[in-house]
Amino acid sequence: MQNDEDWLFSGFGEVYPAHVSAFVDLMLELRRAFDGDLDAMLILAIIGDQRVWKRAASQDVSYALRGETPLANSEKVASNILSIASYSGIPRETVRRKVNALIDRGWIDREENGDLRPTRKAATDLQHGTEATIAYIREIVEVSDRVRRA
Repeated sequence: MQNDEDWLFSGFGEVYPAHVSAFVDLMLELRRAFDGDLDAMLILAIIGDQRVWKRAASQDVSYALRGETPLANSEKVASNILSIASYSGIPRETVRRKVNALIDRGWIDREENGDLRPTRKAATDLQHGTEATIAYIREIVEVSDRVRRA
């Protein structure tokens, strides 16, 4: 088994091509799901990250919870147009337009305090993207395990 410090470097020639191939498949699926609008995809991902996953790593969050917010309101990170624009570097007006389009699609909504959150409809409509993400992660884990065992 490879030393934990060097397995990625020594196996880079096997890991990187697998990553690129699986990543391309993932991005193509997401591009289709978002009608080519990768900024909208990124904005929804940021909202999901800020509202759902930022503090969920230590909790038991299974795939079965998709579309649910596994955090108490007091643990959530604020998610609004300004915070998304600041974090992503996407101009605020662009974020505003994309957020409105995502609201129109039913993929995000606003809470009483104005914060944005992903909806169950987003999880349902983007199921193929979730499956493509799982396939991407699976490919990376499998090739990484193979290289580490070498």
